[in-house]
Amino acid sequence: MLFRQRRRPGRLCRGDAKPRTALWMPALTAVRRNPWLEAFYDRLRAQGKPAKLALVVAMRKLLIAVYAVAKARKPFVPRLACGK
Repeated sequence: MLFRQRRRPGRLCRGDAKPRTALWMPALTAVRRNPWLEAFYDRLRAQGKPAKLALVVAMRKLLIAVYAVAKARKPFVPRLACGK
């Protein structure tokens, strides 16, 4: 018989913890200071998503943007939504 470990509710246990830990504070700061990511985060919150979930989604979006800049070797130019 296998016993499952008890986990704290709301804690993400999948994926690598090091990148998740390394991206938490940059994503938190970007959501507060960057208009592009702030608008994305606010839109998720307006849809009823919990704050932590919206921050994790913003973290992923930030990581994808960093990867795209590194791959293309061009400056980042955000495309903001036009009044949606």
